Amino acid sequence: MIAFDLETYLITPRVVAPKPVVASFCSENNAPELVRFPSAWARIREMLQSDDTIVGANIAYDFGVVAVHQPELLPLIIEKYDNGGVWDVQIAAFLDHVARGEAPTDTEPIIIGAKKFTRFSLEACVAIYLGRLDAKANDTYRLRYGELDARDIAEWPAEAVQYPKDDAVNTLKVALRQREVCENQQKIHNKNFTHQTLHARAAFAMQLGTIYGLATDRDYLTQLETKYLDAYNAERAQWQEKGLVRADGKDDSVAIKRRVILAYNQVKPEDCGACQGTGKVPGKTKKPIGCKKCSGTGWTIPDTVPRTPGDGVSAGHDTLVESHDAILEAFDETNTKKKPLTTYIPFLKANGVYEVHVSANALVETGRCSYKGPLQQFPRTGGVREACIPASGNVYFSVDYTALELCSLAQVCIELGFGSKMAELINADIDVHAYFGSKIINISVEEFEQRRANKDKYIKNIRQGAKGVNFGLPGGMGVAKFVFTQRKIGVRFCQLFNENAEQCGHHRITQYNDRQIPPTCQGCIRIVERLKRLWFETFPEIQQYLKWVGARDGIQNNRGILHAVASNYIRGGLGYSDMANTNFQHLAALGAKHALWKVQREAHYDRKSPLYRSKVLILLHDELFGETPEDRAHDAASRVSDLMVDAMHEFIPDVKIKAPPAIMRRWYKDAEPVFDANGRLIPWEPVDKTK
Repeated sequence: MIAFDLETYLITPRVVAPKPVVASFCSENNAPELVRFPSAWARIREMLQSDDTIVGANIAYDFGVVAVHQPELLPLIIEKYDNGGVWDVQIAAFLDHVARGEAPTDTEPIIIGAKKFTRFSLEACVAIYLGRLDAKANDTYRLRYGELDARDIAEWPAEAVQYPKDDAVNTLKVALRQREVCENQQKIHNKNFTHQTLHARAAFAMQLGTIYGLATDRDYLTQLETKYLDAYNAERAQWQEKGLVRADGKDDSVAIKRRVILAYNQVKPEDCGACQGTGKVPGKTKKPIGCKKCSGTGWTIPDTVPRTPGDGVSAGHDTLVESHDAILEAFDETNTKKKPLTTYIPFLKANGVYEVHVSANALVETGRCSYKGPLQQFPRTGGVREACIPASGNVYFSVDYTALELCSLAQVCIELGFGSKMAELINADIDVHAYFGSKIINISVEEFEQRRANKDKYIKNIRQGAKGVNFGLPGGMGVAKFVFTQRKIGVRFCQLFNENAEQCGHHRITQYNDRQIPPTCQGCIRIVERLKRLWFETFPEIQQYLKWVGARDGIQNNRGILHAVASNYIRGGLGYSDMANTNFQHLAALGAKHALWKVQREAHYDRKSPLYRSKVLILLHDELFGETPEDRAHDAASRVSDLMVDAMHEFIPDVKIKAPPAIMRRWYKDAEPVFDANGRLIPWEPVDKTK
């Protein structure tokens, strides 16, 4: 093993792979050494060509810097990852703690001495695996190496010399210890690579996407901001007339909370005894302040009303959406229009840079990845993501797996010996949602599809409900919670299945199966109860699977340990739903990351591939999104699709995998494959509905 680390200039909004200043190395048989650039390039080449496993902390960053400033070394980096010759101590630590159910979070950090660690920095790894809290004892110059670049290393302060040596030594010692004690370092089932290698490859592939970034359209964003601001202000003015917004433009919190109380209690409660109904009590200075007991409403707060963590009346998004009060729901809809103004548009402006370079987190507990910021939460509609544009002469490609989690769920059921009706349908090219929809209304799937092709609105609604069940229930979610979560995304089963139904929530219940629940539409509950029974009859393997999950030890007190089917991945600290979800979500995540690596690798390594000089920018769960020259877009996007299907079949061998490619001139979520007369992909464009 040889530890490797770079000290660089600071990252800027435009430059996430800044100029390197010094490289540090440390091997098992040699003392740490520092090598200045450009001499360090030869040393890095020698390291990459050796048989040594290279270890680092967030080493994807260091290799990204190398790839940008010495691109001829990129093939050697790729070969090193291919050969399983890269070990990231932070990834190893995360995998280890996931296996034990002890991965840290912001609310549940790992505490060692006086230190709290919410993530696995090198400092945290040294504390955990070496029992020391001095990893950053000499870090005065940690962010100042750019200042030292013009000076000879002999002139550097002692701390500036010692810090990179400490990092190299600590990284090596941690890696050696991890190899002795860490869980989740085994090979993936039936693969010649480990979990560590798969996630390390994905981290580097994602880092390349971060380096490339997304360019955004300045003029488009200016127009979009004006559009949202005008619409938001106009609606706020209407709410002022209706009494929910004050004359100064701020929310009238008392009026909103009172309406929440009425929505959840349905009758006006008695006045609050503490403030005699005024909502105010004397403060320490005798000046009136809001009454805490009644949350300033002047009314006693019934038990049915949702509360904040501080025990006040909640007026948050979930509370308003679930209120079954048309006024509150519409008010919340207005508030959601503020999100683009406060979050999405500033993010895409990137402090006036108009380039988005988003930090990637290659590993979360399910095996998926995440990105810093709202990149993965852009709304499907509203024009936000359309602000992203490729470079001149390029187009974007999007290749998205079809119903991937249903495919992985079916594979898990097959692996467990339950068989899979779902797999049979997918392998026969039958739409699973249409099939279940046909069962709901007791017609043939052929008739269902014919009516769907004829734009039958009722059939569309039934399929939407069937889709919600197919994707929402495999994780073992209960009926009431399922209704609640579906309503938050706009699905109201009572109205979906009966256009003449009363307003959703006309009859509500607050108890279900002897448990207190938020006020929930009784009609929706009854429909979902029937759907769930029919779903288990249609897909009996799912009921067997959930019974299998329910029989695992420890899930009753969130101490279940899953040895994931088809991957050998270990995850501890699980309850029933987390275990049910992890099994198939994890399998899909592994296949998607493997696909990311295969595509990014070929795009940067194989000069004969139609993918060469293309780039994957983002991994969005089941989708690879990237950029390619327009003159080769058909061949490149088609090759991405082929690689993705092949990669996923390594993890899901018994279920047909589809990943249709699309190309576009802006980032469109609704983009679909469009072909010219010769059967070649051309850019998808949105339909102008005004014509």
